[in-house]
Amino acid sequence: MKQISVDVDEALLEKARELSGEHEDQVLIARALEALVRYETAMQIFKYQGTGIWEGDLAEMREDSPRRPGKRSGSR
Repeated sequence: MKQISVDVDEALLEKARELSGEHEDQVLIARALEALVRYETAMQIFKYQGTGIWEGDLAEMREDSPRRPGKRSGSR
């Protein structure tokens, strides 16, 4: 763990508390950082767009994938 001191927008912090239900600042900030890392990691896929790095037929792959138990066609 690293201890740091930061100035945080109080209104933003309060909104995050309301949305998350989290009351501890340390936990709230850790959750926010985890969410940022997940988001930025997911966005990395776009750097490969148009590069031709992946070749395949997504529609064909979807047809070949087995249905998950309990899932109906068209439901999410």
